[in-house]
This record gives sequence, structure tokens and C-alpha cells, in this order.
Amino acid sequence: MKRLWYLPSAIVVASLVVGAGGAFIGALGPGPGVATFGFGVVVALTSALILSGAGAVASARGLAWRGDAVKGAVVPVLVLLVIFGMRIGGGEHPIHDVTTDAEDSLTFTPDVAAQRAGDSDAADARAAVLETQRKIYGDIAPLQSSRSPSQIFAAALHVANGTEGWQVTSSDPERRRIEVVATSAIFHFLDDVVIRVSGDENGPSRVDLRSRSRIGQSDLGANTARIRAYLAALDDLIS
Repeated sequence: MKRLWYLPSAIVVASLVVGAGGAFIGALGPGPGVATFGFGVVVALTSALILSGAGAVASARGLAWRGDAVKGAVVPVLVLLVIFGMRIGGGEHPIHDVTTDAEDSLTFTPDVAAQRAGDSDAADARAAVLETQRKIYGDIAPLQSSRSPSQIFAAALHVANGTEGWQVTSSDPERRRIEVVATSAIFHFLDDVVIRVSGDENGPSRVDLRSRSRIGQSDLGANTARIRAYLAALDDLIS
């Protein structure tokens, strides 16, 4: 009978492991993986509330099973603390699309743009995303260089090809544009990236980046982190 107190913990752990692990090894798609993982989080939240409340009531009344209730709540509570800590630390914001181009002229090709679920590029929706970016990621800016655009484009392509989880799908030296599909590390979500190098051939040059999630409205800071990491790697290469 005592084992029933630990059943929620077993369900939580199994759901988290199957969801994240299954997506990571390719046994589950990103959607089912996240759904399974999310089910574990819901069970953790529900059981943490119920078992903690039961433990408090049992302690107040001096009931013998109070210790079992408290012990049963430990794993769900710890899971919630870790997950919500990661969400806060990961910079969760209602944004899925981040750009270094303040004029918002950096666009995806039509077939790539169509990959985004919903009409996220509609004027009102796009304006809301840009306003959110200005509030929370005001430091995101293009990379400037004194080198010629052709040199910078070659370096930009080299870094893109060498970035783990990135697949270059389009490279246009004349327009100095690169398009990439980026795969997230655990759940293998596909995000889209476009890179543009601009400037006169004699320099200086400017590198702009736009990174956008195909699914969801909140990216836990992933797109911003991707832009920062790429520009840092490119800056190291050309410095």
C-alpha cells in the first residue's frame, strides 16, 4: 500500500525520460516528445499540490501516513523546481522570432516562410514580436567589420557550415545570403535562420541574422542565444 504514495513520482520520471529521451534518439517526433514530457510536468504539478496538502493535513492531525505523503511529494516538487528554474534562467519570453535588423528587411524565402505555422509575418503579429524584442533583447545588433563583404560572406558560410545542429540549405554569394535549418539539441525542433552580409565591396561590412522557431510562441531564449553564439564565433574568426 505504501508504494501507491510513490506512483506519481514513477509516472513523472517515466514521462520525462520517455518524452525527452525518445525525442532525442528519434523514437518520438518533436511534438509527441514534448507532449509526453509535458504530461510528466502536469502530473508533477498535480501530485505535488495534492501530496503536499495531504502531508500538511496529516501532520496537523498527527496521522500516521503523513511521512509517506511528504516523501511522495519530494520527487514531483524537485522536478518542478528544476524545470521552472530552467525556464526562468533560459529567458522565457513570448517571442519566437529574433532579428538583428532593426528595419525588419531581413526576410525568408517564400517556401521557408511558409514553414512557420500560422500567419506570424502578418503586419500586426510581426509588429508585436518586434516590440517584444526591443523590450527584452535591446542589445541584439548586427556585426560590423572593416573587411569586404565577399570576405565576410565566405567566413559567415564557413561558420554556418561548422555550427553543430545547422544545415545550410541555401547559399547565394551574389546576394550574400545564407539560409539554414537549425535542429534543437533535445527535442529536435526545426528552426529557420537567415544570414545576410551587406556593404560596399571595399568595406565596411555588416552581418545581419534572423532566427525563427517554426512552432510555438515562446522559445526559452533559444533564438537569441543562437544569434549571439553565431555572431561571437564569426567575430572570433574574422578578428
